[in-house]
Amino acid sequence: MKHFTKLIAGLLAFAMIAAACSSDDGESLSIASILPLTGQLADFGPSMENAVQLAVDQINEAGGVNGSDVTLIKKDSGTAEDVARTSANEAIADGVAAVLGAAGSGVTTSLTDLLSQNEIVQISGSATSPQLSGIADNGYLFRTAISDDLQGQVLAKLLTDEGSTNVAIMARNDSYGQGLADSFAANFSGTVASRQDYDETASSFDAEVSNIASSGATDFICICFPGEGAVIHQAAFEQGLLEGTRWFYTDGLKDDPFPETAFPDNPALLSGFLGTFPTSASDSAVVDALDTFTADYEAAFGDLPGPFAVQFYDAALLVMLAAEASDGTGLGIRDAMQSTSSGGTKCSLTDCLSLAADGEDFDYVGATGEIEFDSNGDPSGAFYEVWRFNVAGDTESVTVFVAANLWDRGGGLEAGPVWAPLTRQVPPR
Repeated sequence: MKHFTKLIAGLLAFAMIAAACSSDDGESLSIASILPLTGQLADFGPSMENAVQLAVDQINEAGGVNGSDVTLIKKDSGTAEDVARTSANEAIADGVAAVLGAAGSGVTTSLTDLLSQNEIVQISGSATSPQLSGIADNGYLFRTAISDDLQGQVLAKLLTDEGSTNVAIMARNDSYGQGLADSFAANFSGTVASRQDYDETASSFDAEVSNIASSGATDFICICFPGEGAVIHQAAFEQGLLEGTRWFYTDGLKDDPFPETAFPDNPALLSGFLGTFPTSASDSAVVDALDTFTADYEAAFGDLPGPFAVQFYDAALLVMLAAEASDGTGLGIRDAMQSTSSGGTKCSLTDCLSLAADGEDFDYVGATGEIEFDSNGDPSGAFYEVWRFNVAGDTESVTVFVAANLWDRGGGLEAGPVWAPLTRQVPPR
């Protein structure tokens, strides 16, 4: 009898444990963030990871996914493929259905085959290389960041409106740098006097900087990450390329610590230099959603969100909403991602969760605006910010515009400026 009582007690305990791990509504969802906590993008990674954590916390506070709390497993991608793939293999062993990451396009590409073969959805909020649109991913790769094919056109428009006719380019020799440089060159009406595709792991860029200095260019583009970007700009300063010239940047250098890293004693050397950055829509509903995200983020982490944090926030919410609208497996999430982002009733976080739970069609409108994934997993909406460094070395917004306004009815770049040409603030020397 004692043995029978112990058996019954054991079965009851097992049933209670099983009930805690799942519900009648479905299995509990585990997702992973694989983001740069070390390496050249370590200034960006923690804020991206925090944004994913905020999304998970808010979903769990609203009741979780399929009746259970979502588990977030945090991993480091570094900016090296071997680091990221080790983390991805660990996440696969942990049984995740989706991965948020990576940040850079090259590292993102290195994970795609591994994750797709294991039927794990991958979504990045900052990988912008055009090459990702055509990658073989069996439909498992998505991104909330806009392709650099468009950013290259935006950059070409910016330089044209600034009166630039002769430029030299420093570009990373990876999918991010090459995709952006190719798109810019294809859309710029002026002359590209020199293009230096550099090895980002090199310790010196004196030769490449010397080549652009002797090219006859009057303006310079750096498609860089902060680490090597600082070394490049130090070499440019030594060769006199920061005086009486203009430099233009992309999203990779929208990093407040960058001017101080390059020039600790005088970050104002880079003041007034302009860059481009994919951003949120400017209509009132999206502005309110972005303001709410920013306030929630600051309340949770005591600081303002960094670049691409909001894109990762929307990415995480889309994955979890797709899980609620499906069976919560990687395959189910993959098949629900497009319908989650388009058609149906427009909604925000909690309203979308309720609609998904009721089996109704919905369209998540995020803090970055309408996303609407196309057949490549790319977002179809596009807003861009023109930004600059100020005399304190911080970034500041100049303007936000709809990228669709760049084109005329014939499909070419619209004549005339989208923004007024800007006068560079002359820093103290």
